[in-house]
Amino acid sequence: MRITLDARTVYRSTRRGTGKNLIDLYGHVAKLRPDWHILAYHRNGGELPDVLNEPNVEPKLIEMPGDRFQAWGRWRLPMAAWRDGADLLHCPANHCPTWMPVPTIVTIHDLIPLDLPRGRKSNELHQFEQSIKTAVKRARAIITPSQYTRSRLIKEFGGDE
Repeated sequence: MRITLDARTVYRSTRRGTGKNLIDLYGHVAKLRPDWHILAYHRNGGELPDVLNEPNVEPKLIEMPGDRFQAWGRWRLPMAAWRDGADLLHCPANHCPTWMPVPTIVTIHDLIPLDLPRGRKSNELHQFEQSIKTAVKRARAIITPSQYTRSRLIKEFGGDE
């Protein structure tokens, strides 16, 4: 099994919840499945912290100047997964690629941005909502940490139970 992971949150200079959880999750997966190969894609061109240091986990830099239209996550990431022969792409931070040439799993933590008071929809909010719609429609599976988020994805976006 060849798993590719959007690991940008793991290799940020200041790691928060998602990054810390991914270190724990993929550290355990790597130990439980030593025959699996995990590619941890990131954009950090500097020195990487010593995390996910199992022999079957490989950090892999995918650089792309700028990030107009969120092109790295929407197209560059899935293209790299496809080129690297991935069996699975995991997008763990409320983001779903536009193009999914390999089976993709998306983690949607919450839908809070959709609940914030707003006048007109901002471009960022529109992109978030479109990403959720794409995930519900095309991802192989969606992981949610709460029943509340799961219920909303089913009710508001037509997600499969």
